[in-house]
Amino acid sequence: MYDKFRIALVFAGEHALRNIIPALEKCPAISIAGIYFRTPSKYKLDKYPVYSNYIDALQDNDVDCIYI
Repeated sequence: MYDKFRIALVFAGEHALRNIIPALEKCPAISIAGIYFRTPSKYKLDKYPVYSNYIDALQDNDVDCIYI
C-alpha cells in the first residue's frame, strides 16, 4: 500500500469549497494537508488546517503538491 498524496490549496475561495474540495475528498489516494484563504474570516472550515499565509503552505514539508 502507499501513503496518500497530500495537497495544500492556496488562494482557495467559493469554487474550491463547492467543487474542488468535495472532489478531492472523494479520491482515496489524496488527503488535504491544509488550505490558505486570502480572507480567512470570510470562510468557516474546521475540517482542515488553515495556513496563515501562502508561504507557510509552500514551505510545508508534509505537502506533496500545491493547488492554486
